[in-house]
Amino acid sequence: DLFSNVLSGAQNGQAGNINIKAGSLSLLNGAQLQSRVVSGGQGNGGNVTVDVPTGIVRIAGRNSRGNPSGIFNDVESGASGNAGNILINAGSIFTDDAELRTTNASAGLAGDIALNARDQVSLNQSTIQSNGNRGRIFIGKNDIYGDRTSSPRVVKLEGSSLNTTNQSVTGADDTPFNAGNISIDAIDSISLNNQSFIRALTRRRGDAGNVTLRAENGDISLAGGSDIFSTVESGGTGNAGKIDVTSRNLSLTDGAQLQTLVRAGQRGNAGNITVQASGTVRIAGRNSQGNRNPSGIFVTSTGTGQGGNLSITGNSLTLDRGILSASTASADGGNINLRLRNFLRLQNESLISANAGGQQNGGNGGNIAIDTPFIVAFPRNNDITANAVSGSGGQVRTNATLFGIVPRTRADLERLGVPGLNPRNLPTSDITAFSQQNSSFGDNVQVTSPDVDPSRGLVELPETVSDRTQQIAQSPCQQGFGNEFTITGRGGLPTTPNQTLSSDNVRVDLLQPVASNGNSRAAIKPATNPTATRVPAQGWIFNDKGQVVLTAYDPTNTGSQRSWRTAAACPAR
Repeated sequence: DLFSNVLSGAQNGQAGNINIKAGSLSLLNGAQLQSRVVSGGQGNGGNVTVDVPTGIVRIAGRNSRGNPSGIFNDVESGASGNAGNILINAGSIFTDDAELRTTNASAGLAGDIALNARDQVSLNQSTIQSNGNRGRIFIGKNDIYGDRTSSPRVVKLEGSSLNTTNQSVTGADDTPFNAGNISIDAIDSISLNNQSFIRALTRRRGDAGNVTLRAENGDISLAGGSDIFSTVESGGTGNAGKIDVTSRNLSLTDGAQLQTLVRAGQRGNAGNITVQASGTVRIAGRNSQGNRNPSGIFVTSTGTGQGGNLSITGNSLTLDRGILSASTASADGGNINLRLRNFLRLQNESLISANAGGQQNGGNGGNIAIDTPFIVAFPRNNDITANAVSGSGGQVRTNATLFGIVPRTRADLERLGVPGLNPRNLPTSDITAFSQQNSSFGDNVQVTSPDVDPSRGLVELPETVSDRTQQIAQSPCQQGFGNEFTITGRGGLPTTPNQTLSSDNVRVDLLQPVASNGNSRAAIKPATNPTATRVPAQGWIFNDKGQVVLTAYDPTNTGSQRSWRTAAACPAR
């Protein structure tokens, strides 16, 4: 272990920095680097910097007492000062059952943790956390450290977590502390698997941090119950942060979630979530372990605040048992804005909701705007709703062509006897925006048909049936040379799609076989060739070889007799 501490009783002391420059670095079996301001001390913690620009940093394992390998920079309870930073520059960074932590249990700043790598950052069963006022976590390029940072090609979390929180052990006063931000920037891919999570939380007065994921030319995927949260937790008073995701493709599967949330009983508004994808966005499935949560994106408030705004831009969005929600318990619902160049697809009980209000609380439904050529809903209860319990329903607007999903009014659900006027109790796929308890607010679903004239470019078909006898050549010369057979149809109007199809196959019933007679012989008549009629020669001519050829006509006669005889022959082909 390597330590740099400000001890108890020290006045305005400064812990020294720890700087390591090497070809590679391994911290194994509980080995640690520490900078600490202990209880009773006054002063700032030092920075811990590891610089192996082309090598590997490996932090893994625990010692016999169960202490993890790691790097720590802490200001303890009862001390005062700012915590130092942890900075790692490497070719690749690998952690396994390890911990990186900055903590400030006083009113000072928590330190930053910044990981920069050329190739890969891989965290396995590991924790990176910054606890206290504005402690931040960076992986890859960021605006704070500028040219000193570089983005890895791949960032991978397996059963690991990144956490920032403003919770302070001695922060009993009402001073607002904000949780720090979390940023990950990669070139090729960012993946969270096996219940990995990224969380920026507020547990006292102050706002939760923001979370930014960026793989502009690569893919971002969350699977296996992994999630990214920015939330106002129990005991917190403030607003949830925002979540920004930029990638080529985004995949949330097996219960993975993006969520800005205000917990029940807490005050504050949910943050916004923005997804910008140049390719596809896919949200599918439930968590196969434990809570069975659906995959989805949520900007919700179960407290007294408003829901956030949710915006997704991409080529296409597929929800397969997935959820987009900007719902609230008492205040107005948030807004959902989808801009998709190709289509929105819904299947297996998927939901897009900007609902508002509980049974005793008001709040108006949020607005949902969907700009895409097509909305395709497969059978099995896929809904788009902006309803309210007692307040006014929100508005649903789309310019898409609808397949498998229809707008429904409050009167429609009353006529169908739907329990609670909740479209989720209908097996069909529906679009609704109304108040469940107050019919005077009316309905507000606007579907604008695309500006397309379906009759444009159609050709008028003839109704008369063609005469087939007029399509057969009568000239024996045309019949004798170069025959072709072409099916042109009978003409007239084709059958409608509503008519049943008929088969052109000919059905032949089974027949009783007839016994053959082996003694019978068919009489075979000899073929006879017709004998050409001989005519006397009428003249002679020379052919191209200078030979004399007798002719059946008079070559010197140019009258009708020669013309009549030559007309009997077909022209040479």
